[in-house]
Amino acid sequence: MNRTRLLFVIMLLPLLTLAAPAQAQERVAVANPARILSELQETRDLHQKMEADVNRLQGELKQRRDKIEEFRQQRGAFKPGTQQYDDLNQQLLQASIELDTWTAHMTAEQQRHRKQRTKQMYDKIAAAVAEIAQQRGIDLVIAEQTVQLPDDIEDPRYSFDELRQALGQRNVLFNSGKLDISNDVIVAMDARYKAGQ
Repeated sequence: MNRTRLLFVIMLLPLLTLAAPAQAQERVAVANPARILSELQETRDLHQKMEADVNRLQGELKQRRDKIEEFRQQRGAFKPGTQQYDDLNQQLLQASIELDTWTAHMTAEQQRHRKQRTKQMYDKIAAAVAEIAQQRGIDLVIAEQTVQLPDDIEDPRYSFDELRQALGQRNVLFNSGKLDISNDVIVAMDARYKAGQ
């Protein structure tokens, strides 16, 4: 009797596996945040704005340095120890201190803005990746990091530790491109940016 049951179960097993509901397969994709960031129209516009800001600041820096040089030249027309020399020396010292303070402040302010913009852009990228993943039923998106290796690893300026570190930073060893949603993220973000959102 046990043998008969066993044969019956063995005969039904293929039918049971066909009748069992198929397990859902998880869907995975990759996106390259660095590539997305570099190819976005908003990033290009931000770079242009930053270049304009840098040019404006360089102009102001030149004016401040020219003012210091003017004080230096004016001071040179007088003998040390005279009232005019001492007055111009004070103005030169004050302008030099103001230049140092202004430079430190502008450098810190530029760094703060760059960090804020970068964080905001990566947050937008993460949100766009999540949106596209949800639309397509993707369960997991891996952030692909690719590190460019030098063409000539024999170059003595490129150490073994640098090579090992660069290889260790790679997190996707092969990507056929079929699972890469980077282009879709760029298109969606550019459209949203152009629409003013």
